[in-house]
Amino acid sequence: MATINKASIMQKIANSVSIESEMHKRIYARFQESKDKLIEEFESHPVTVEIKGGIDAINSSGTLGGYGNLFTYIGFPDGSDPTEIVKEILESEIVLFKVNKSVVGERVKYQYRVIIPEKTLRDETSMPFETGNSWLYDIETGISGFSNYVYGRFKSPDPSRSGGGIQSKYPHLGATFIPVPYIRDLISKFTERVGAR
Repeated sequence: MATINKASIMQKIANSVSIESEMHKRIYARFQESKDKLIEEFESHPVTVEIKGGIDAINSSGTLGGYGNLFTYIGFPDGSDPTEIVKEILESEIVLFKVNKSVVGERVKYQYRVIIPEKTLRDETSMPFETGNSWLYDIETGISGFSNYVYGRFKSPDPSRSGGGIQSKYPHLGATFIPVPYIRDLISKFTERVGAR
């Protein structure tokens, strides 16, 4: 009666270039599909849509209670699109690579790592007139100064400024910035879809 050496068979499977190649294709396809979904969700998010709308956008995100818009509140330069650099980073710097392959019992285990460029995202989304803060992440925790924000068309001596909002020295609004789930939430959903830990 012949005996089957399962350990030997599993090792041969683990060493098979064709099997490993096929496995990588499937894993990468799942990763790419999840990343495409992340970018789609980012571009269609109310915060992104509002900021892309520029100086005349409505406050569709609800962060300002319907008054003004995020583009002028944060103070982006008129004609700019600060969301574009975020999209570029998500597309080019979220990467997948294999870190290990092992035989565990009767299974071949492939381990992959997903890199999320959080530092780059923070560094490239600094508040226009502040250092150390990221508008991309602060959307979820709160951006101070709303009670002093005045929305309207203003002629600024600095043509690089938005011209759609100013900060008054005196508080005039009895409201506060309303944080909403944004980049952290989108990335969390992405890692769940791709199976990253």
